[in-house]
Amino acid sequence: MRKIVPLLIFVFLASCSSEEQIEGDMQLTIVNTHPSWKILSVSLQDYSFEDFEINEGGSRAFTLYNGIPSGGLDIGVRIIYDGCMIENKNEIVRADFVDGKNTIITIIEDRTGKEDWQVNCNYTTTVDLE
Repeated sequence: MRKIVPLLIFVFLASCSSEEQIEGDMQLTIVNTHPSWKILSVSLQDYSFEDFEINEGGSRAFTLYNGIPSGGLDIGVRIIYDGCMIENKNEIVRADFVDGKNTIITIIEDRTGKEDWQVNCNYTTTVDLE
């Protein structure tokens, strides 16, 4: 019994993680599928998320606990990345946000007009709301 109590406390504390989305909070997820990008920072209005890396095939979710002060339509999301022999490159992606929903921005390599062997820095994005 003495071994079970600490285990139950651990499970309870782990399930109360501050990373969980609370019902009603907006969420932003960045998905990186571009082989040349390493995303280093994401910011929008009153939010700035830094000190992380999203490499090719990775993703990261951010909870926007205070919503969007100016409303959730057509918000500029600044993405700072290293890649294509450039450090701290800035790109702005426009997206909509809704309370209780997850806005997903996916960075996709755009190989239009490129051969497989050519280095490619072109990209496109998709924005989905779930």
